[in-house]
Amino acid sequence: MALVDNGVKVSFTGLIPSNATTQVVTEFTDFEYTRDITISVLKATVENADKGVTFDNVIDEATIGIKKQVSDIMGADYDDVAKTVTYYTEYKRVNNNMVANLTSEFYSNVANSYTCTLTVFIKTT
Repeated sequence: MALVDNGVKVSFTGLIPSNATTQVVTEFTDFEYTRDITISVLKATVENADKGVTFDNVIDEATIGIKKQVSDIMGADYDDVAKTVTYYTEYKRVNNNMVANLTSEFYSNVANSYTCTLTVFIKTT
């Protein structure tokens, strides 16, 4: 099996720092499957004083970023020695896991994470 990652397309507006790196993605319209995923990226691992660097790290960080987590999911779920699996990821929304209201765990010891909503477009050959 070969996994081919065609990149991450950022499809939301706002919350994108002006100095964030433009992501290179090769989209395709002949996908066979889509998969909606919500992942968490630990803020302490990716944060930087520069907002653009933090945004890029959410996508690119080698141990917990979007690309790494999606790659791990694809390798685990689409393991087919006879086919090449090509995919790209659409990054649709970002939020965090800390909600300030009377019933939340806002002041608990829960680590702050970015919650990323994604759709993965997949095709095989």
